[in-house]
Amino acid sequence: MNNRKALKLISMLGIMLGFVACSDQPQESTQDLVTLDLTVTEPVSGELIKFEKVGGEGVQVIDSLTLGANNKAQFQVAVDEPTFYRVNLYGRQFVNLILTSQDELVSIEAEGNRPNGKATISGSADTEMLMKARKMSEKLQGDIQMLNAEFVQARSSGDMATAVDIQEQFAYLQEKYTRELKEMIWNMDESIAAIFAVSYFQDQEAVYPFLDSLSNRFQKAYPESPYTASLESKVADMRVTAIGSPAPEINLPTPEGEPLALSSLQGKYVLVDFWAAWCKPCRVENPTVVKAYNKYAAQGFEVYGVSLDRKREDWLQAIEKDGLPWKHVSDLKYWNSTAADAYNVSAIPATFLLDPQGRIIAKGLRGEQLVNKLEEIFG
Repeated sequence: MNNRKALKLISMLGIMLGFVACSDQPQESTQDLVTLDLTVTEPVSGELIKFEKVGGEGVQVIDSLTLGANNKAQFQVAVDEPTFYRVNLYGRQFVNLILTSQDELVSIEAEGNRPNGKATISGSADTEMLMKARKMSEKLQGDIQMLNAEFVQARSSGDMATAVDIQEQFAYLQEKYTRELKEMIWNMDESIAAIFAVSYFQDQEAVYPFLDSLSNRFQKAYPESPYTASLESKVADMRVTAIGSPAPEINLPTPEGEPLALSSLQGKYVLVDFWAAWCKPCRVENPTVVKAYNKYAAQGFEVYGVSLDRKREDWLQAIEKDGLPWKHVSDLKYWNSTAADAYNVSAIPATFLLDPQGRIIAKGLRGEQLVNKLEEIFG
């Protein structure tokens, strides 16, 4: 991953997994307080438990203490709008909470000494919504692991009919999960649990229209909320390269040092291919792209290879060794490439297929998917 968007607001998954910062103690408030009763079943003697607020400014420590009698503790916090908090148990386990002004008493029981320790929460409807989405995601992961094991066994035994059947089961499982998660999130109404539950989609790009609608809902409900700003930032990035959008311009040097604009290739179907000499999956994919290029170049297919290399010699050697006959450009800035920034590319290989008018018509095409799409276009 690159660090080219350091000013982005919240990285939801990163916060949930445990980033720590500090702040001064908050000023006294005349607002009604929400009380948190905490019980830790596997405490760490002498170490602090922190109650933290998560927002647009990162993580703020609201309070910290050690356990009292019977391994219990109590926190109180004034809440004037829906806010994401977490209980930081010794830096080992993090219990996520969404508190609103409607909450009064929230009870938490957690193990405390393990990153994946169990935790039960009651008294917070919004937190329970988020936990429900998490459990759905965990069930999917378990089902996928089982299918993967069955697929590997079928392939190793030469039972291709079963392997194909398992692939179909996997596709059905993914589609069903996405449909049900979308329904669950939408039914959360204006709870900010919906914003955090977005992280449980397997492919957020594939549900861009849904996320766009969700962002619009929260911009109306909580226009000043940092969580709304975070969701809108995510959607805005997706909007740039959404299917049907005009492809952002790229104009970088070729191996000969001459600038080559992506827009100069309009009139052809163009595969914008982000890759690098150091990227093994990219190099494995190259023979498939070479075969497709050789088959369809005469019919109006072009490849515009954007390298994220740092050294010119590595880039040129890879082009020659893999026999890549198409257009190539690079600013040799690694993850700081202006093209990668424009397309929000944070992992490679990454591909964008453009129509002759320069609009994005497909993304992430690799292997058989690329072959099938080009056969669909060129017959």
